[in-house]
Amino acid sequence: MRILLLIICSLLISTFLSAQTSPSSHDRIIRQAADHVGTGQYEAALSALAQLEGQKRQAVIDERFYYFSIKARYQVLIGYENQGYDNIQAIRTLSKQYLEKFKTGKRAEITDISDNLDLHYPKTRSDYDDWLTEQHRLAFQRRQADALATLERSYHTHEYEAVLKRVADARQDGIGSHQFDYYEILAKNELFKLTNRKDFRAIEELHLLSETYLNENTLDDEARRTVEEIVQKYPKTLEDFQTMLESERLAAIERSRGEKLGKLQSDYYRGHYTIVMQATDTFEPKSEMAASFAFFQAMSAYKQLLDQKDTYYSKIAAPDVSKVRTDLVAYQEFYGVTQPENRRHIDMALADLNRNFGANDQQFNRLKKSSLAQREKAIRRAKRRMFFSVGYEYGEIAPYGLRFEVGGRAIGLFTTVRTSLVNSQDVQTTYGAVPNKNEVIAGPNVKLASWLFWNIGAGYGYFFHNYRDDYRDLSGVKKSSYISGYTGVTLRTGSVFNFIGGASFMDINKKYTDQFTKPEYTIGITFNLK
Repeated sequence: MRILLLIICSLLISTFLSAQTSPSSHDRIIRQAADHVGTGQYEAALSALAQLEGQKRQAVIDERFYYFSIKARYQVLIGYENQGYDNIQAIRTLSKQYLEKFKTGKRAEITDISDNLDLHYPKTRSDYDDWLTEQHRLAFQRRQADALATLERSYHTHEYEAVLKRVADARQDGIGSHQFDYYEILAKNELFKLTNRKDFRAIEELHLLSETYLNENTLDDEARRTVEEIVQKYPKTLEDFQTMLESERLAAIERSRGEKLGKLQSDYYRGHYTIVMQATDTFEPKSEMAASFAFFQAMSAYKQLLDQKDTYYSKIAAPDVSKVRTDLVAYQEFYGVTQPENRRHIDMALADLNRNFGANDQQFNRLKKSSLAQREKAIRRAKRRMFFSVGYEYGEIAPYGLRFEVGGRAIGLFTTVRTSLVNSQDVQTTYGAVPNKNEVIAGPNVKLASWLFWNIGAGYGYFFHNYRDDYRDLSGVKKSSYISGYTGVTLRTGSVFNFIGGASFMDINKKYTDQFTKPEYTIGITFNLK
């Protein structure tokens, strides 16, 4: 029995102690609540502080417990998380106790909370019920205004499908209004204009929505006018709807033609004449656009003809000129009256065409024939143009030669310098006669053909030879001069090089050697520098 009593006492003491919160645990909970308040987790802060609610001995003297309790409750109140009457009264009670118990700390902040509570929140249950009804009304207005603002943003960013979805969501949430109906009409109107497949049922729906809106909304005059303007654009019967579709089809064709004509005009002024000429005529006959199209095509053909024109009309034939003339005249006849400014440009182009290309095919052919004759003359003149060449000329006796020649016209000029590179010492030390000579020859060249020139010239030369004077008992090497003659030809193979050949004659006394009196044949090659 004694042991049983001890066990019961131990259990009671243990239970009592476990129910108490130690000072360290008390501080930990307060710090935890402070952290939650600092991070905006006010419900979590209240849950933590609830652990200290029964600990009157410690909590009643802890300024932090009161402050964080008031702070967290007030924040959930103004944040619409807990606007219950009990929470409002709890804040009032705690604030009053705080201001009575503590003369320092957060008195200013708690005083502001208490004053704000007295100013904006009800003090009795009856006032609270009225206040709560007003809060619900204000909350409804806020939700409605937010939804409407989001819907307006979607409309102004052309998200018309999103507008319709937001209208449906607003009706489902019970916050719809005539303003939502207004944007529904606007969005469906825009979607109808964007769709390629028009459906009369969509128009009927627009008529029905607009009629309902106009009957129920009598306040917003500007919105009413907008809806009235929209609904007036749409037909009320299927026959009128089909007429509207046909009008839209014709308008689309006209827009396409206008865009095409605008692009052709741009290409024309940029000088893209081929693109303009290759375009197909899809315009209404005898219309203003057809007239402009004919103008751009006729002028493009004319300007392209001018671009192709050269001195000899080498890229142009009579049919080309004739077609341009036909197009210009056709424009004059069909559209000249309706477009006087374009007619003026066409008249100028036609006059210029007749002046530069002749008034008909016969005149053009004569012009082209005359220009081709002039080209032939120019070619012949080019063939006769002067050339200047330098090269090498070989001779049997004097193999080392340099040749200069100027020719191309009826009379030209050539010069040859040749040598054997044999001196007097070579002659003296060699047994027998050593053929040698050094000479300069110059003279005219006569053009026989564009590729053949005859050269004839004369010059001066000298050579070394052994001599012996028995009377005076003298012998040695002597230098003798002579007058030389030359004849030969130049063969032009092209504009790069030429072949030359000829014979050189020495006017010397035969008593020295018969070899010197014989013609010396030469051959060589020259290169044209010009």
